[in-house]
Amino acid sequence: MDGSVVPDSTRPIRALVRGLDALAVLPRIESFLLRCVAALPGLGRMREGVKRLTSQLLLGMRPLHSPGRAARFAVSTAVIWSLDTLVALALARSMDIGMSPMAAIIVLAALGLASSLPSTPGYLGIYQFVAVSVLPPFGIGPAPALAFVLLFQAVIYLVSIVSGVAGVFALGAARRADPAAQASLDSSSAQRP
Repeated sequence: MDGSVVPDSTRPIRALVRGLDALAVLPRIESFLLRCVAALPGLGRMREGVKRLTSQLLLGMRPLHSPGRAARFAVSTAVIWSLDTLVALALARSMDIGMSPMAAIIVLAALGLASSLPSTPGYLGIYQFVAVSVLPPFGIGPAPALAFVLLFQAVIYLVSIVSGVAGVFALGAARRADPAAQASLDSSSAQRP
């Protein structure tokens, strides 16, 4: 051997298995976890908040214990990521940017992580920074990366606006079609101060 480190290609699979194990086990040992939080020293007044946060986190994991619901979640996730990747690749191709599927997936994951950071409305600035930082190792320069992410954001907003408007009209039609639901909504809004 020349002393170089060979990357462990099974690491992502092992991490996925550990994550699935945690999703399966943690909600089943909630009482034990809450006792552990209660026993932690130094939390003081934060103890109840940490216990509540732990309970809410575990409550969010419980729906995945239903095999049908977990399967729908997994399929939906795969479909959404596939569609996002295809849109990113189509946009890159329309701009004559040579983007590989792996580059598209990585930039989408980075944009997803970046959306959790504090930012300006519409993530203006942070998305551009991420694209300009993530895409150059894939042979995409800063200017094409910036152009790509601006167009990608525009497409995201366009789809969101069209879907939202369609949803509002569908909701209005559903409310008009069900007089009992409309009466219930009218009576609850009349009771508000």
